[in-house]
Amino acid sequence: MKRLLLIATTVLLFMGCKETRLVPSASMEKTLNYGERIVVQYSEKYRKNINYGDILIYQDKKENILCISRCIAKENDSIEIKDNNVYLNGEKLDEKYCYFDETIKPQNNEYDGFLVNLEKITVPKNTIFVLCDNRWNSLDSRYKGPISCENILGKVLYVSDMDNPFKKIRVLSNN
Repeated sequence: MKRLLLIATTVLLFMGCKETRLVPSASMEKTLNYGERIVVQYSEKYRKNINYGDILIYQDKKENILCISRCIAKENDSIEIKDNNVYLNGEKLDEKYCYFDETIKPQNNEYDGFLVNLEKITVPKNTIFVLCDNRWNSLDSRYKGPISCENILGKVLYVSDMDNPFKKIRVLSNN
């Protein structure tokens, strides 16, 4: 019986299981709004098959919290931010999903400077560079650095109805 349970658990982890969660902050607005119910596909495969634009759940080991962010760059990519414009491998990204909340606009000072500009870096092996969609109200790879792929737990699939997690309100795309 123990062996059967072990095999079933392994299959579920490999194939993945779905879970609903509430969005814990405003860091992904307007894509994901604070308090919305999301459906997350947890799977081991997402650590190796991450796509640009995927909205991922990952474990922040330093703060011991779960975070939601969008994959912007993968290992060996170069990433640079100039005046809120993101450049991936030298090409400016068209980020229609970005939200800049004017009520919390960063100051061009030592504390807020990382929100607006980032010197060119190369993403290290087995890591990804993530950004939140609400750029001025988030602490993402601009602050934390690249995220280890080992910390990625799953991918956000869609926003669901609060009363019925199987009823899709909004399916998320990669752009």
